[in-house]
Amino acid sequence: MRVTILGGGFCGAMVAKNLDDQKDPEVSLIDKNDRFEYYPSLPKLLTEPSHQEKIIKPYSEFLDNTEIITEEVVEITPEYFSTKSKKIPFDISVISIGARYPIYLDDERDVFTISSVKEVKDLSKRIEEADRILIVGGGLIGTETAAELGANTEKEITLVHSHERLIERNSKMASYLAERFLEEKNVKLILDQKVVDRQEKMFKTDDGKELEADICIWSTGLSYDESIFSGFEPSSFADDGSLRVNEHLQVRAHPNVFAGGDITDTDEEKTGHNADSHSKVISENIRRKAKGRSLKNYSRTQFPLLISLGQINGLLSLPKLALPGPVPALIKHLLEKGALLRF
Repeated sequence: MRVTILGGGFCGAMVAKNLDDQKDPEVSLIDKNDRFEYYPSLPKLLTEPSHQEKIIKPYSEFLDNTEIITEEVVEITPEYFSTKSKKIPFDISVISIGARYPIYLDDERDVFTISSVKEVKDLSKRIEEADRILIVGGGLIGTETAAELGANTEKEITLVHSHERLIERNSKMASYLAERFLEEKNVKLILDQKVVDRQEKMFKTDDGKELEADICIWSTGLSYDESIFSGFEPSSFADDGSLRVNEHLQVRAHPNVFAGGDITDTDEEKTGHNADSHSKVISENIRRKAKGRSLKNYSRTQFPLLISLGQINGLLSLPKLALPGPVPALIKHLLEKGALLRF
């Protein structure tokens, strides 16, 4: 049996590792990069680029029996994946290609996202040269980015968020504490507005406010590239383009295709922890499917959320309250070390 995994983030890399010590199935991992990157720590690289060495792990260092294919996939079907050079068939596949931040501006010059080590390293150089930085989006990534820059630079930072409070899917206490921290670091907050246009260095909100910035960091909204999918049933896709999965994390209408991580329509935060939870269920279900056994259900569990506020402060966000201070930052640091050690 041949298992092919597309995407080597939290879910894909862990599925590969979980299956790597078995001769059956034959496993392949496809990713355009040759290494795992611990993306929850990407904002830290904005002010400490050297930290990249601590958050990357080449696949070859923890996958002994897995075929590693470092190519970009141009077509995804229920029977095979295609790169520019070859077609890769499979008996079972795992799709864990994540999501992306779409930039809703006609002029994307000097507008960046935080989605890979390379992108953030390039962005860190631009930050050194910039005086005014605009951050669009006050979810987890935007808030952590603003906190990192506010705590460790003297730049003029503005954060625009389309909701009435930051990290709005968390408790009101967590939002209050995050907002208070950023304001103490002189980050200007503009809430309940969207950035809709720009002309040269002037960005405009839907409320008519004009904001001058040398660079913009875009961290709002998720989108999914349906154009590379072919041969899937329409019922396999949610309205936003994510993959609809059943209780076993199989793509609907295609039982030989599993999906995990940010690409799925699971009703939960898109975090590394949840992607890791997906990997455990998918790995077990691939083993069970090979033996003709009944599959395991994925149960969504709400875990406390750790939010970085600079390098020495953070928030432990619970359903009804939040705990600020250095302890959450320390826990998040230990989780980073633990995740890399697992590989």
